[in-house]
This record gives sequence, structure tokens and C-alpha cells, in this order.
Amino acid sequence: MPGSVNRTNTGTFSTFSPYARDTYATTSSSAGTGGGRNARRGASYKGLFTKELKNLMYGFGDDRNPASDTVNVMEEILVEFILDVCTQASQYSSSNRKARLSIEDLRHVLSRPADAKKLARMEELLFMQEDIKRARAEFDDNEMQGGGKAF
Repeated sequence: MPGSVNRTNTGTFSTFSPYARDTYATTSSSAGTGGGRNARRGASYKGLFTKELKNLMYGFGDDRNPASDTVNVMEEILVEFILDVCTQASQYSSSNRKARLSIEDLRHVLSRPADAKKLARMEELLFMQEDIKRARAEFDDNEMQGGGKAF
């Protein structure tokens, strides 16, 4: 029954689950067939971030080769987050009658206090991107003027 509460007492700890055992089993089995929100939204992105996530997880203290289930769950969370941010930015963009997403749309979505670190990181990466562009342009100008000296 969907509204029932399942409580089990195992020794000194009690486990609380808002789902009855049989309801949870049918819910989780239908998620793999495309019935769930996550399965529908992230199916085409499976495996896109696997290598990077494994490296990030190792960098944050996980095993060198983390369990594939763990990486898959992390990837589902990441894809859902990216899709949610892009959807919110798209809604903001369309409310301003723009056809394409812009950096300003992403800034608006990440301007909530809870996302302050994400916004700061985005700003830092945008600054570094501009800095790299300037350095490349300066390097190309020096090459064109014959400023490259052989040692």
C-alpha cells in the first residue's frame, strides 16, 4: 500500500522507510524500464562522465577503481543536476523572450544563496577562459611580428 509505513526493529536500531516492502520493490524495478523520471531524462547521457567521475572520486578519497554502481549513481545525480540547471535557465531565458541560453541565464539560476559557491566557481572559470584567450592572442601577435627568438 502506497500510504503505509514500514518500521522494522533490528536490535538497538530501528529502520524507518516510508514505503512498504512490496511497493518499494515494484517502484525500483519499474525505474529501469524507463518509467521513472531519472531513467527518462538521463538515458542518453549514460557513460558520458564516467572517466571524469572516477578520477574525481579517487581525488576525494575513494578507491582507485570505484564500484561501477557508485559511479553510475553519481553520474545520474550529475546529469539530473545539469539538466535541472539548464531547464531553469531555459525557462528564465524564454520568459525574457530570448531564443538561446546565455551566461546571464546561468548566472541568474545560480544566484541563489545555496548556489553561491557554484556561481563563484563559474565566474572563476569564465575569468580563466578570458585570460587564456588574451594570452593566446598575445602569443599569436608576437609570432606574427617575428618576436619569437630562437635560443
